[in-house]
Amino acid sequence: MALVICGILFSLALYLIAIYGLVWSASRRIKDLEGSGIPVDNRWKFPSARELLDRHSVEWLVGFFALFLLLGLVDFPLWQRLGIGAMLALYFGSVWFDRSGRNTDEGVSGARRFASNLWYWLLAVADWLGFMWILCFASALVLEVL
Repeated sequence: MALVICGILFSLALYLIAIYGLVWSASRRIKDLEGSGIPVDNRWKFPSARELLDRHSVEWLVGFFALFLLLGLVDFPLWQRLGIGAMLALYFGSVWFDRSGRNTDEGVSGARRFASNLWYWLLAVADWLGFMWILCFASALVLEVL
């Protein structure tokens, strides 16, 4: 039980750090654009709890929670459920990064573009990893209580 609670707290910290990293990176990027004379809508702030819930949507939350609960009911060990969550995070984080348009900056050197792309990809995967592992550990907590 203690492992599961520590896992939930770790996953929540990972999720919030990834969200903070995205907001921090976006605000730095906006400052750079404003410094070069390009007008930008500067309303970036840390999202509220409601915005965090809307980010992955309730449907994703319920669906993946049910998946991890079902995997636990058919006796998948916790480490395998965490591995499945990691693979799903890798996939969904990569899809989010590809759709975000962050890898299309013009006028940036190749090395800086690569570093920027890697940073945003890592944040996207960490965001989804925290989300998946929160649900995985939460389903493990439900199974232990039952």
